[in-house]
Amino acid sequence: MSKMFKSSQPIKNCLLLEYKTQKELALSFCRVEEFYEGPAKVNGKYLTLENFIDAYMDKEGRIDYFHEWSGFNIPGNVFTEWFYQHASDKTKWETALAEEVAIQLNMNEPFYVIGGVKGDINVIDHEIAHALYFMNPQYKEEMLDLNYTFHKQYRSSYVKIVNKLKEMGYGVNVVRDEVQAYMSTSLKKELVTRFGLDYDTILPMVKQYRKVLSRYNTYKKKS
Repeated sequence: MSKMFKSSQPIKNCLLLEYKTQKELALSFCRVEEFYEGPAKVNGKYLTLENFIDAYMDKEGRIDYFHEWSGFNIPGNVFTEWFYQHASDKTKWETALAEEVAIQLNMNEPFYVIGGVKGDINVIDHEIAHALYFMNPQYKEEMLDLNYTFHKQYRSSYVKIVNKLKEMGYGVNVVRDEVQAYMSTSLKKELVTRFGLDYDTILPMVKQYRKVLSRYNTYKKKS
């Protein structure tokens, strides 16, 4: 199987995989991502392909997951746990992903794995925001401070975005991380249409989140 992605390290010991197609991206990450971020019925649980299909297929036989999610992020400790749980149950896409992680990263140190479609800079920035939150304590502290300010000064907007994240299927374990990632990388249209936020009202907060991310994110400078 020819290589389906380009790999790089935008942050030390953080592997970015840029896939040629959305199909290859989603098939590579779907099970490990839901092991990490999924709702209670799949979060942290052994998830066969049969169980994945049963959990995410609607009554009409549709699985929207594979085209809805354009970016993925996995902390190293979660990836390692999933890797060993599914040692004898990996697809060819998951095998290629796992082999690249083993080759490129030091798995004995904290590491992170992120993925997106090649050229989708906004999504890649979003996933880098997650990696920074996990890998850089100072970045995490600054973003949590902004989350606190957001909640305190714009409580109704903060509640809206949190409730929507839960509705989208995010586990409660990642909500604060998702708030900082969406607020620091989302375009106006997404914040308005997806989360129902009044953009002009929360613009001061958006600018603060973006400013923090821009100070730490060197990906565009390296590209």
